[in-house]
Amino acid sequence: LPIDADGFPNRAGATEQAPDVALVGDSFAALAGQTEPPGLVVALERDLGVSVLNTAVPGIGPEQELYLLRQRVVPRRPR
Repeated sequence: LPIDADGFPNRAGATEQAPDVALVGDSFAALAGQTEPPGLVVALERDLGVSVLNTAVPGIGPEQELYLLRQRVVPRRPR
């Protein structure tokens, strides 16, 4: 999996702008960021032309996901 500067499964430079779509979740959402074979993030970007911010962390639960949503996703103002 590619990892950005914050340790999330995003390609380098993929999170520089406000995202169109944001993913929050556990290992299932984290693996959506895989590039080989292409995962959900690659398919969304390629097929729909949207930018995706993936803030998934394997092994977390709803409370941590809510924290990530409030602290990392909402401030980025995804479309």
